Amino acid sequence: MRPTPRSMTSSPSSKLGTRTLVIHGGVDSCNDPSTSAGQEGHFTGGYRRIVLDGVGHFPQREAPEAVADALIAYLSEK
Repeated sequence: MRPTPRSMTSSPSSKLGTRTLVIHGGVDSCNDPSTSAGQEGHFTGGYRRIVLDGVGHFPQREAPEAVADALIAYLSEK
């Protein structure tokens, strides 16, 4: 078994400094939507979470227009 590279692990004290947008499907049965809630404390560059109702694990496939709209709006912000 190969060791996990240090760069691929994070400790509870690690924080991501990059602006982050999470687009989560509201009926995702692989990663429950609650897993992306309340994660702001792990990000110093900003954290936004969007939950798409009626969408599962692949929002980009299941709701491409909603994902595109969310991305465009997010990336247009300063």
